[in-house]
Amino acid sequence: MRFSDKTKLEAYEAQKAFDLWQFEQKDKDFDPLYDLCTIVRLAKTYNLIQERACNGQEGPRDEAREKSIERQVSGLAGRYGLAARFSGDPRGYCIKLCVTGKKKPVYNTWGGASEGYGVGK
Repeated sequence: MRFSDKTKLEAYEAQKAFDLWQFEQKDKDFDPLYDLCTIVRLAKTYNLIQERACNGQEGPRDEAREKSIERQVSGLAGRYGLAARFSGDPRGYCIKLCVTGKKKPVYNTWGGASEGYGVGK
């Protein structure tokens, strides 16, 4: 799959912020940068769905697509010990990644460590 330079840059910044090499991975075949690029791309789509819903222009397939994105992002984030938080408010990040367990929290939002690291705006 091909990703735009902007998506790659955002994924690289997230990979650097989370220092994904410190997380124990169950399967060494994972590629953290590729997975984060996928999460960023899905987050942008998720944000567009939330914008349409906020404006009352929700499409017939949006709800199914939204659930599919939530499943995919949760699965990818879980590979690296991260939890995904989903928000329906398109004014900020609709998807935020949070560190689970007792690892050092990472964040880039006004809400601080409890809000997590927003992707895909």
